[in-house]
Amino acid sequence: NNGGGGEKVLWQAVETTLLQSDRNIAIIYTSNIEAQPLDILTKAEQKFNIKNLDSSRIVFIYLRRFSALIDAAYWKHFTLLGQLLGSVLLGLEEIFELSPDIWIDTIGLPGSYWLVNLILKIPIVAYVHYPIIQPDMFNNLKFGSFSSLKSYRGGVNDTKHAVKLIYWSFMSLLYTYLGSCVDLTLANGTWTLEHMKNIWYMNDADTIRILYPPCSTEMLACTEISGERENKLLYIAQFRPEKRHFLIVAEF
Repeated sequence: NNGGGGEKVLWQAVETTLLQSDRNIAIIYTSNIEAQPLDILTKAEQKFNIKNLDSSRIVFIYLRRFSALIDAAYWKHFTLLGQLLGSVLLGLEEIFELSPDIWIDTIGLPGSYWLVNLILKIPIVAYVHYPIIQPDMFNNLKFGSFSSLKSYRGGVNDTKHAVKLIYWSFMSLLYTYLGSCVDLTLANGTWTLEHMKNIWYMNDADTIRILYPPCSTEMLACTEISGERENKLLYIAQFRPEKRHFLIVAEF
């Protein structure tokens, strides 16, 4: 209910699910316990132009116990591991509140995959906006691989980087294993697709595909423009190396 771009993927999935069959029901798990269902649906319509949803077939399950555990701010150390454990507990709460027939994750809670696969044994679909572990992370370490540990000389700095190598390697293997529980992985673009194929190498290649996020550009295409217009570029993006902003600057 925060109105972010990733949330539109959720609502597009809900709309598609309800349109596929009159028998389908969409269950939405949320930690926003103060928001009323009608308020959430109204905001989805205003923010994302998702209209005419059959509210009688949308069930909101409010999570009150473990939602804080997936917040990075909750964990001062070993944040990734803490969030992963938190997603396991949150998934357990979700399962016991109401068990669905298909599990669709659009926010990135991989700890729930193992639990759902173990207990419910139902199909799992993961829409990945951004992998939580990437091979590029190791490039920032002094010891980027275990073979490079032969240059370990002791001291605080070397020990810190060696521990990070072990920790991130463990998390990478764990992320790979959790991904193997997913039946269908949908990446939001080519960059994410290539990374997910590399990281979730235990999955069959044809189960990892691209599904571009909905942008509602059809609304802009129907907008009439009066008068002359200038060619202007408004470029909004996060500042991360893989965004390659220099290409945009060089082109324009």
